[in-house]
Amino acid sequence: MKKALVLTIALIILSISGMAFAFADINAARDQVVLTKNVKYGDDSAAEKLEVQVRTHYDYHLFWDTVYQTDKESVQTNYLFSHTQVYENPPMEYSGVDMQTYYEPGIKAAYKELFDRTPAGTEGSTTIRLKDYYDFYPMLFTLDIPGVTLNWSSDFYIDPVPEPETESYFILEFLNFFRVPVIDDETIHISVTKTADGDIGGYGSGNTESDTFYIRTWSTFTDNACYFTFDTHTKYGNVVDTSFIPGGYGIYSFSYKEDGIMKDAMNPSGVLFSELSMVYSLDPKNKVLDLFTNPSQTKLLLLTAENKVCVLTVIDVETMKPLQRLELAALGEDESVWNVYYYDDFLTILLPENQLIAVEVNEDGEYVHRFTVNLYDEENKLFLPSYIAAMDWNGEKLVLSDFLYNSYDWDNRDYPKYCGFYLAVYDETGLLFYGEYLSSLDAGNNLNSNINSCRRMDHSPLAVRWMD
Repeated sequence: MKKALVLTIALIILSISGMAFAFADINAARDQVVLTKNVKYGDDSAAEKLEVQVRTHYDYHLFWDTVYQTDKESVQTNYLFSHTQVYENPPMEYSGVDMQTYYEPGIKAAYKELFDRTPAGTEGSTTIRLKDYYDFYPMLFTLDIPGVTLNWSSDFYIDPVPEPETESYFILEFLNFFRVPVIDDETIHISVTKTADGDIGGYGSGNTESDTFYIRTWSTFTDNACYFTFDTHTKYGNVVDTSFIPGGYGIYSFSYKEDGIMKDAMNPSGVLFSELSMVYSLDPKNKVLDLFTNPSQTKLLLLTAENKVCVLTVIDVETMKPLQRLELAALGEDESVWNVYYYDDFLTILLPENQLIAVEVNEDGEYVHRFTVNLYDEENKLFLPSYIAAMDWNGEKLVLSDFLYNSYDWDNRDYPKYCGFYLAVYDETGLLFYGEYLSSLDAGNNLNSNINSCRRMDHSPLAVRWMD
């Protein structure tokens, strides 16, 4: 019996070992990624001395870290297998101050009036003028900074004399500070359903063709302060009244102490809203496009649309005085940007007008506009960069890399389902090189599903750099 047991165990061990060897043999070909290059524009020499790192996975069990060097056209892959699914923790990111207009609670009277005159068993609807119910726009605030997240609505019940450093106190601080009068002609469509028994069956609201104000905010941080602003323009481009805000319209700031920010769940002690103030005046006619802090946290980078020109203003954090003003490019009718990419020694801006702006930070810390060029021409279309695109600057040329998509047309493309990537190189004359690199991991991928397919990693899946 013992011999039979020993023999059985030995056979099991040999079987498991055999399975392991078989698995290793089956996956041997998968260890190294193969890239197939397809140059669609320009010469390879413009893309010399580049290194691309691509991080991909299969169902969070199989992982490939692939490094490609253009000089050697070499591909090196670090392959890893995990029996259990392995997920990465997302990097800590904070949204700062977010403000939204929020109407529903304050128009209860309008709903009641409509409900009272709606016959039982029917649905009633009407269009109301918002200014008949609000003098100032009701706000929904969210505060998300290192150490604390608060979310509140201006229609919540608030103690008229709240204790300092309580949540109600902070709500009142914001409400009393950001008072924006409702525009005269904004309307809302509301509807109610009354059951046959005369009870409420449902209600809802919707937009009309009238002008309306949807507030949008931008925030950035230093180690001890939050800076934020908002766009003053309505849907049809009119400017709201900001004269009721202390100090007027501009960039606002308050301090915080991350190490002592919470007394308990409802009392954020480290947020110094008593210091909330307007610290840099802005013209409300200009449109804010972005707000950021430089890596050393000594400067604010403000991007605005001024008379249909994209302008970068560099502001000293200590004095809150402007250091530089750079006019970068003409803007289209909607005066918008698609994306801004910030790096330690440069930044790039992608415009809807098929334009790419490169701004360098020189050795003296000054921002220098290096070029504004077209991303591509009509004869040489390429994939437009997404928010995860990677870039690098060598003082003369900009390299841009992103994953391949199912379509060159932005409106028709979907979530990236390819492990392959492209490289695009630019200088002040425009596009120098564009090549697509197809990955062997895409062979057999199900492009209609994320199941049974290789995909990019969720965080920092792509990096590119100029090699020394």
